[in-house]
Amino acid sequence: DAKRGNFDLIITKSISRFDRDAKDIVAATRTLFADGVYVFFEEQNLNSRSPESEMFITMQNGIAQAETST
Repeated sequence: DAKRGNFDLIITKSISRFDRDAKDIVAATRTLFADGVYVFFEEQNLNSRSPESEMFITMQNGIAQAETST
């Protein structure tokens, strides 16, 4: 549907609801971006359109993993 241009934005509650692995999130948002689709993460107020989003996603994922391991 994204490749066909049926939508241009995905809204998700949080980064952790989109995926648990930062590499997968970055790969998915890059693929969607190439198709003109952006992802908005509500809790983090983050849009994948922003160049800083990949760094922030990676940092948030690291924090979440640290919290679950303790």
